[in-house]
Amino acid sequence: MTLPEFKTREDLNDYLLRQEQRIQNLEQANAELIGEIKKRFIHKDELSAIISDSVPKTGLFSRSFLKRAFSVWGHYFVAQLIIAIILGAFYFVIFVLILGKIATQF
Repeated sequence: MTLPEFKTREDLNDYLLRQEQRIQNLEQANAELIGEIKKRFIHKDELSAIISDSVPKTGLFSRSFLKRAFSVWGHYFVAQLIIAIILGAFYFVIFVLILGKIATQF
């Protein structure tokens, strides 16, 4: 970077004032960026509290094997129950339609 040539002392003062203003603007922008970084990143001590708050309280994360096993079985049972109800309703509708057509033919 080449420095501009100054003809007078006032030119030098103006140049230095502009540079000082530029430095102040950069320092302000740097402080804002540091503030943003501090907002986004978490301190190590806060991390465990955040994790324990965000992880659901369920038996799937228990240390006991039996709690985990029965939690998985319970989820499986509820899912199968929902699927069975939907399929049963579908089969019932089809069965009623078929019997309705057969009954109307006789």
